[in-house]
Amino acid sequence: MFHGERYIELSKALAPKQFEHKTFHTTFIVRKGKIQKIGVNSLKTHPRNLQYKYIGKEGKDIRSMIGVHSELNAIIKYGREDCSDCTFVNVRINKNGEVAIAAPCRGCQSVLRQVGFRKVYYSTDAGAFQQWS
Repeated sequence: MFHGERYIELSKALAPKQFEHKTFHTTFIVRKGKIQKIGVNSLKTHPRNLQYKYIGKEGKDIRSMIGVHSELNAIIKYGREDCSDCTFVNVRINKNGEVAIAAPCRGCQSVLRQVGFRKVYYSTDAGAFQQWS
């Protein structure tokens, strides 16, 4: 069982008082037990969005419509294309300050596969963590 209480505490501390989105997402890139980079979601876009496959529910390419998700933001900050020795931890905080489910979307799943993650954990509505594979 993955214990991510410190990531929840950090996410709550980083969350702005007013969110750009409905929720605040944080992604931690962890290597050898140490946080390497922290990414957050943003309404702004980035040219790197075009590099990865973000496909919507209807199979449409949505890269130009999305902002930067916390996973991609963390990868951009980390600056490495090979993350095979890294663990990703996703946390979502809603507007009430509660932990919510933060499973990677289909587009971020594609990005995570492309950079070769080791493990990905995400928060659940119950405040626990689940591993994505």
